Amino acid sequence: MAKIKKIVVIRDLSDKDNTEVSKMALGTKTTGDPDVTNMPVSDTDFHKQANDSLDVQVQRQTDQSKSLTAKGNELCSKVRTSYFQNSGRIQDLANNLVATTGSYDAGVALVLRCGYLLKTKSEVHPRGFEIIDSGPGWVHLRVKAVGNRAGYIFRLGITTEKGVIPTTFLTILFSLQCEVVIMGLKSGSMYGFQFASILPVAQTKNSDPSQTASSKTATTTMSTKANKTVYVMTNEIYQWSDFIYQGVQ
Repeated sequence: MAKIKKIVVIRDLSDKDNTEVSKMALGTKTTGDPDVTNMPVSDTDFHKQANDSLDVQVQRQTDQSKSLTAKGNELCSKVRTSYFQNSGRIQDLANNLVATTGSYDAGVALVLRCGYLLKTKSEVHPRGFEIIDSGPGWVHLRVKAVGNRAGYIFRLGITTEKGVIPTTFLTILFSLQCEVVIMGLKSGSMYGFQFASILPVAQTKNSDPSQTASSKTATTTMSTKANKTVYVMTNEIYQWSDFIYQGVQ
């Protein structure tokens, strides 16, 4: 008899911050599912724990006091415990379903429709350009690091809907970090975000200021022997990424 593959559900969320954990908990739903019984923590109680935790994380955007941080960690600890218990139950139910039906896909479907995640082989996250999180008036962006001496510029503007490029942009932002949090955004608006990375070309005796060099991942600047940066004024000197979009709370 062929060995039936076991379903393994992600249960340990130690690599996630409190906001991520709370949002993952709110994304679960088991009430009314025909294959789910006897959950350790009900959806009602679980979602209340997550909302209580998330409320504190929102407050911490403007209040970084030790007392509020401790309160946030305490509330999210309850969410983590409930998630571990519930995900274990979902894993057991999914494997029982596989055993009774002979269908691995049936077990996978149960896990996914209840909002839990399957554990797969580790893969390197591409992290090209992504929105890590957002909240009332703020967005957390992350781009792929391209080098130790790299800089990153971001531009953003309000748009009507996803897929529609903004017609005007706010002040361009520059950072030496590949993660930025942008605050002071207009609540209820859809924003388009774009970035370009900048990486200096190594300075050599043969540096030719009449030439430019670039790569697919970064806009490189040419340096001369006199330690001067050279710009060639074309229509666009930066290699901008594709736009990503986010509605701001």
